[in-house]
Amino acid sequence: MDNLTAFLTSMVALSIGVERVVEILKGFSKWLREDPDPRLDREGETAGRRRAALQLLAMLFGALIAYVIGPKHFIGSLPDGALVSFTRIASSLLLGFMASGGSALWNHALDIVGAIKSVKERVAEVPSAMKQSRVEVPVGP
Repeated sequence: MDNLTAFLTSMVALSIGVERVVEILKGFSKWLREDPDPRLDREGETAGRRRAALQLLAMLFGALIAYVIGPKHFIGSLPDGALVSFTRIASSLLLGFMASGGSALWNHALDIVGAIKSVKERVAEVPSAMKQSRVEVPVGP
């Protein structure tokens, strides 16, 4: 459970970083910053391309950040590879893709894991509490 919590926490941090970079980049381009006028883009094709471009930017920057930090810092079970290796590149791309989902997604997953962990701790405490609270009932006259 601790490995999962560490992974989710690092994904929240990566996603927040990616969101900040994308927000900065959006400030440099009106096309990235604003949806087109719906009267001019009746089919929504330009708006769809804009959203796809933002997701692609998020994925690429997430992959770049994961590559620089090292995918092993996110997923401890990954083998240590050379600076330029298929494992490092593929793992970084996967982490970048996952980070592009947004920090809200990862924060929600982290909340769920935290809730499960606290329920497990409370369930583990029940048997010892039951042993301590045994009540002796007198039997007979």
